[in-house]
Amino acid sequence: MGIATFNLEDIACPTCISKVKKGVRKQRGVERITMLIDSGQMKINYDVTITRPDEIKKGISKLKFRSFD
Repeated sequence: MGIATFNLEDIACPTCISKVKKGVRKQRGVERITMLIDSGQMKINYDVTITRPDEIKKGISKLKFRSFD
């Protein structure tokens, strides 16, 4: 199992953060998501045999833009 932490401080509204979290949860290999609200970060536990941090990050970027549409 791998652990990756991503900054979400550029997303201000709680609804948008919730949408990103829900979308990331659907990505293959993502096992657990922990929001670190005070630091504006999302900590993700993932299966290293299925995905990589750069793939998760691409998914987060797509979801962030979709959240504001």
